[in-house]
Amino acid sequence: MGTLDPRALVHAALTLLFAGPIAFAQEVSVVEFQRDIRPILSDRCFACHGPDPAGRNSDLRLDSADAAFKDLGGYKAIVPGNLEDSELIYRITASNLADRMPPSDSGLSLEEREIELLKSWVRQGADFSPHWAYGKPPDSSPPAAENSAWPRDPIDSFILNKLREVERSPAEEAEPLAWLRRVHFAITGLPPTEEGARKFMESHSEEEYEKVVDSLLSSPHFGERMAQSWLDLARYADTFGYQSDVGTRVWPYRDWVIQAFNQNLPYDEFVRWQLAGDLLPNATAEQKTATAFNRLHRQTNEGGSVEEEYRIEYVSDRVHTFGTTFMGLTLECARCHDHRYDPISQKEYYQLSAYFDDIDESGLYSHFTSATPTPALDLPSPEQAQALAAAVAKVENEKIAAANGQLLDTTHKNASHRFTFDDRQDVQTVESPRGRAASLDGDTGIRMTGAGAWNRSDPFSVSMLLKTDRHHDRAVLLHRSRAWTDAGSQGWQILIEDGRLLFALIHFWPGLKSFSISATCIACIDNACANKLVCINTPLPVILA
Repeated sequence: MGTLDPRALVHAALTLLFAGPIAFAQEVSVVEFQRDIRPILSDRCFACHGPDPAGRNSDLRLDSADAAFKDLGGYKAIVPGNLEDSELIYRITASNLADRMPPSDSGLSLEEREIELLKSWVRQGADFSPHWAYGKPPDSSPPAAENSAWPRDPIDSFILNKLREVERSPAEEAEPLAWLRRVHFAITGLPPTEEGARKFMESHSEEEYEKVVDSLLSSPHFGERMAQSWLDLARYADTFGYQSDVGTRVWPYRDWVIQAFNQNLPYDEFVRWQLAGDLLPNATAEQKTATAFNRLHRQTNEGGSVEEEYRIEYVSDRVHTFGTTFMGLTLECARCHDHRYDPISQKEYYQLSAYFDDIDESGLYSHFTSATPTPALDLPSPEQAQALAAAVAKVENEKIAAANGQLLDTTHKNASHRFTFDDRQDVQTVESPRGRAASLDGDTGIRMTGAGAWNRSDPFSVSMLLKTDRHHDRAVLLHRSRAWTDAGSQGWQILIEDGRLLFALIHFWPGLKSFSISATCIACIDNACANKLVCINTPLPVILA
C-alpha cells in the first residue's frame, strides 16, 4: 500500500489559496452519465425499467449498457451516436400519448432541458461509465499550460486547464498579508502573530513564503489542525452520548492522532494501526491506543436497555464509520435491505460487520461506577511503569518460592475481619469442628456487613472452611458487588462451578478470559479435610475483569 503525505494535501490547499474563489456555473459541453443522466433515469424510468425485477414492466432495462444496447426484436432502446434508431429518444419525444414515456398516468414527465440532455448523451455515445469513486484513478500527466507563468506546480496546471474549459481566468494573486493569514488558518487553524506578520511584511520574498510554510508544518499546531477533520470522521467525543452523556477517558487516542500527523506517520500505517494495531506482532502501546478508533461510538447505560441490542448497535456503528472513512460510502441502507443503486448488498454488509463483531464488550457502561468499559488499556506514566515492573518482579519471586515448597503462611495473622456463626440467630447452623457453621441451602443468603469493600488494586486474602455433600454445578459462596449491569458487575466473588472453585475479581464485565493460578487457600472442598484449614496448591480458575 502506498503512503499519503498530509503535507501534500496542505500544499494542494495552498495552491487553491493562490487561485482564489472559482465559479463553475457555466454548463460543460460533455454530458456525464453519473452526474447528468442517471438522476433522470433513476427518477423517471427505473421504477419500470431498472434493476428491480419485481417492479419491471417489460424486458427493457436502462440501468446498464449491456441491457440498454441489446436487441429487443428488431429495435434497440439506445443506439450510441444514433438518435433516429434509439427507441428511448422516440418514446420521450413522441407526440402520440400512447407511445410517450413516461406514461401520462404515472404522474411523471420530462422537462425540455432533460430531454435535450438525454439527446446529447446518446449523440455523444451513451457512455455508462460508473461513478468515478468506484473506478481505478487514471494516471494523468499535468496538461500543458500555454500560460507557463501562472502555474507554480503540477496541481496548478490541472486547475488552469479546468478554468479554461469553463472560460474563466485565475484570480489575482493574494496580497502578502492576506496570503499570510490564509496559510496560517489552513495549516494550523490559528492567525499569525503580530510580530510574525511584521517580519513577513518586511521581506516577503519567494524564499520567505517557503520558510513560512515549512515553519507552520513543523508547528505542533499543524497536527492539531489536521486532526480536526479526522477526529470528526472517527466520531471522537469526550462523552458517551445518549441520554446520560457521561464523560469518557479516550483522550489518549486524540493525542495519538495529533502526534501521528506531526510525525508524518505513513497513511497505510495510520490506517492499519487504527483498524488492527493490537494484532500486529509485539504491538506497542501506541498501536493499541490507535485501535480506540473502533470504540469511539456512542454507548448507553439507560435503565432497561438490553445489552446485546446495544452491543450489535455498536458493531453497526463501526461498519458505518469504516465505510464512510475508508471507502467513501454510506452503508446504512444495506443494514436492512439490498439498495437498488448501492454497490454493497445486505449480505456483504453483514460479511463486513463480522470483522467488527469480535470485541468482547458488555453493550452498556456502568451507571454506579466510573470504570472504563472493557476491553480497556492501561497507560501508566514512566514512574508508574517502573513501580509496576518492580511489583511484577516481586510476584514472580514469590511464585518461585512457592514452587520450591516455601509456601506462604496462611494463618490468621492480623485479620481485618473474622466471622463466626455461634451466636447468629438469623442463620440455620450445624455443628462443625470449629463451632457452629452456616448451612447454605441455595435459597437463604447471609449478609456480612463491614467487610470486603476492596478494588482490583488492593491486596487481600479470604479463607474459610467449607464442606460439601454433593457435586454442585453452580453455587455462590461469597459475593460483593454494587449491581450487575448498572455497575459493570464491579466487585468480587467466590463460586463453585462444575464442582470446582472459581474466583472472580471484576472491575468491569466482561474483562479478561479466565485462567488458572496456584494460590493460597481460599477454601477446602473435600469432606476429609472439613476439620482443618488447608492450602490448595493446585490450579484455581481465576477471572480478573
